Order: sequence, then C-alpha cells, then structure tokens
Amino acid sequence: MQVYHRFTNSNTPMSDWGHAMLVNNESSQHYGQNHYTFTPNTDTKNILDLKSLIIVAWDNCKEDEDFGDLMDNYYISLDSEDVFDSFNPSDIVDSAQGWDCELMVWFWQFIAEPNGIMSIITDNGAIVWDDTLIKLTNGND
Repeated sequence: MQVYHRFTNSNTPMSDWGHAMLVNNESSQHYGQNHYTFTPNTDTKNILDLKSLIIVAWDNCKEDEDFGDLMDNYYISLDSEDVFDSFNPSDIVDSAQGWDCELMVWFWQFIAEPNGIMSIITDNGAIVWDDTLIKLTNGND
C-alpha cells in the first residue's frame, strides 16, 4: 500500500489548521528533519469518491448563504466544481490549494466531521485529521 510522507521540524505532524498534509513520495525532505508517515486504512476516503458530496454541500451552502466559519468572499464566490478541484491539487507540495486555506475549515465542518472522515487521499497526497494515524518514522522527538 502507498505510504505518504511529511517532513517538518515540528514535533507534531499537525498544522495550525488541525490537519496534516502528506505527499506520496519523499520529495519534501527539505521541509525538516522529522519524517512522519501515514499509510491509508480501510476508513481512508479517496477525494474522487467524495466529489458529489462536496459539490452538493457547496451548492447547499450557497443556497442557504451559510458557509460555517468560512468568511472570505473570494472563496464563497467559487463554483462547486472549482471548490472540488481545489481539494485535489496537481502537486500538493507546490500548491496545496484548498488544503492550505480557509476552504480546509469548510471541508472539515461540512464534509469530514459530519461523515466521520479522519483521512483522505488525493491524486498525490493525503490529508489526515487524526494524529494517531501518523507515525514518526525518524527524527528528533
């Protein structure tokens, strides 16, 4: 099974947003000495399988004019296909798109948390909200 990697100098794999972004290779070694890994499990969802859920939820938010904690008008103006595309970036290391901005908070509030999703995979990365699914492979504790 594919293993995903995160390198950081932090003593935790988690970001300030409460998630970890990992890539499907070790190309991000320059980000730090601590090497964290994640191996998807049977509960891990593929972002492609969530497309209709994301699109319907976004369209419902537009209709209800309720985006939860998402307040930035730029993101609110996006259409549902663009929002979905932002959650499957072509290169998660160079541009994490929806995972590295307020859209991630929306995803957590409207998709992940209500559906019990703690990890997903994208075309070249993984997003994990449960740090117990991630292990420190080597580095300093």
